[in-house]
Amino acid sequence: MPVLRVTDGDTSTVEDVVVREHYATIVLNDREVVTLLCSPAKLEYLAAGFLLSEGLVKSRDDIITTKVTGNKQRSTVRVKVKEAVGVVKYASSG
Repeated sequence: MPVLRVTDGDTSTVEDVVVREHYATIVLNDREVVTLLCSPAKLEYLAAGFLLSEGLVKSRDDIITTKVTGNKQRSTVRVKVKEAVGVVKYASSG
């Protein structure tokens, strides 16, 4: 992406890498759980880690399938599990 770089009073336009915001909604067994603002990479791992860390699944072996759909700004990560534990809807944004 073109970026205006300012150094010691001098300016130049250069190409640089910038962070891109991405909304990812995690759906657990057809129930929306949360929408996170994140990097758009490896959303399957993000969803699995979130569900494990929040105690919504007991282990990664509980996850049957994970499917990511969406575009450059927003994705939905649908996770099917054997048994969801304590599923509640967290905060949703976007």
